[in-house]
Amino acid sequence: MPGQKDLYDHAEKQELTPTDPNIHFDEIPRLSKQNREVLDFLRRQGMVSNRELSAIALNYTGRISDLKKHGYDIQARRDDFISGKVYYTLMSGPGVPTRKVCHVERG
Repeated sequence: MPGQKDLYDHAEKQELTPTDPNIHFDEIPRLSKQNREVLDFLRRQGMVSNRELSAIALNYTGRISDLKKHGYDIQARRDDFISGKVYYTLMSGPGVPTRKVCHVERG
């Protein structure tokens, strides 16, 4: 509805700059954009794999670390030790409703 606030209004305005002090000034816009894209993808999909995140940012673990330092609780769950598949879930953060953890056994 026009004029109605979105659940994520606060987070849309939050600057998601890289938190590593060694980042070169010229890299900040690109890495900030990747932080936003990773956060938006986590919001839309709920649970995403490391393979999916690598399509957004090859250093997706750096982007996850940035988001955690900005107050987002992102949980990682290793699915397969042989293939290295890991799933990430956005649990809570600024403007994000808290998710409850539900463990499902795969057979």
